Amino acid sequence: LSLAMTPIGYLLETLHILITEESFSAINVLANNAGVLTGIATGFIVRLKYHYSHE
Repeated sequence: LSLAMTPIGYLLETLHILITEESFSAINVLANNAGVLTGIATGFIVRLKYHYSHE
């Protein structure tokens, strides 16, 4: 599910271009993907901490 967020980021960037008529920004795409990776890493760490604290 979390890897499905990357294509959604590209979709949102495309919609942003169509609505605001601004040019494509690779920095926005990189920021979206960095946010996805940060969320995945945070979720992984929280799950590991929860798993090992209940043993």
